[in-house]
Amino acid sequence: MVHWSASTGCGRWFDCWNDSNLQNGSAIATQVFAFERTTRTNVELILWRHAEAEDKEPDSERCLTERGRKHAKRMAEWLKSKLLSEMTIIASPAVRAQHTALALSTHFLTLPEIGLGASVKTFIKAVNWPQASGTVIAVGHQPTVGRVAAYLLSGKEAEWNIKKGAIWWITHRPEEDGKQVLLKACLSPNLL
Repeated sequence: MVHWSASTGCGRWFDCWNDSNLQNGSAIATQVFAFERTTRTNVELILWRHAEAEDKEPDSERCLTERGRKHAKRMAEWLKSKLLSEMTIIASPAVRAQHTALALSTHFLTLPEIGLGASVKTFIKAVNWPQASGTVIAVGHQPTVGRVAAYLLSGKEAEWNIKKGAIWWITHRPEEDGKQVLLKACLSPNLL
């Protein structure tokens, strides 16, 4: 079994949140997850748009609404039921992305390279696509996550809309005649 560890030395781990840091008394339990190591060579990228957030300024400090917290929790539960391999979670520094990631785990990297206004090229480099090993979950923002999905799946940037709290699960797998990029799942929290 492979256990989460903060000893990877890549970036800063976000592990200092407790109940008092979340709005309206919402608590997210601290858990340690164990995932089975697999022998596959696929690279899994899960693009997760942050859940619904309050309307306030400054934009980077918007917290999740009650509905947003429920959606983030539902999606996190679904993801936990599907993930079997080692994973890395990366989140934008914006509060709403941090709170969305917290629904899944307290251990994640915070990278401004996938934050508000990030370019597709910068985002892809930050998640190490397609060289990453295992599964990478990137919690970010529109329009960037939609543009990244479009670029990875079609080879061209386009304005694809990803609903708040939704995920697009993209797989990069080697084939004998090259590499193949597939959409493994596209799911909105309203469907859970």
